[in-house]
Amino acid sequence: MNYVCAWCSKPLCVSAGKAAAGEGTSHGICDECALTFVGIRRLQVAEILKRVSAPVLVMASGLRVVGANPAAGVVFGKKPEAIEGQLQGEVLDCVGACSPGGCGKSAICPACVLRQTVEATSRDGVSRHGLLSRHRVRHGNLESGLQFRFSTAKAGDTVVVNLDHPVAAQAASMAPAPAETRGSC
Repeated sequence: MNYVCAWCSKPLCVSAGKAAAGEGTSHGICDECALTFVGIRRLQVAEILKRVSAPVLVMASGLRVVGANPAAGVVFGKKPEAIEGQLQGEVLDCVGACSPGGCGKSAICPACVLRQTVEATSRDGVSRHGLLSRHRVRHGNLESGLQFRFSTAKAGDTVVVNLDHPVAAQAASMAPAPAETRGSC
């Protein structure tokens, strides 16, 4: 799979091997655009996120979402405003977030690739691209699997998480859960 910056279309990296069927190009954010993203003073984060077509989450320390764009809202079946303020696992409806102690405190949380990667990017500032994250998610009384590829980039005190396109197809296949149970544990 090829990875390009969702903002400027600059190539980020090419994964080894041939792209699988349906996997062509995915998106992340290059270091230059991440710096620009942080440096823009005239636009609110919400306005910047509205301009990006790929699903994007902006996470602060403790893996709390401080920004989400409409595409991320579609992927997770939630309004972007409802995503903001939630912990990463709560956004995903991860079973770990539904366990005693909540997101980050479950026995499965230390093995979470998304959690590890966001924390590492926050700590060392190194962008990462095309990582695979797998989760057990719960919608009401139903559990299912969710997997997606994602990229991270540090932007000031936050980490921008760009969700690759297969997320939408995976999340859409789980959409039959009633809206009143979505996000509940």
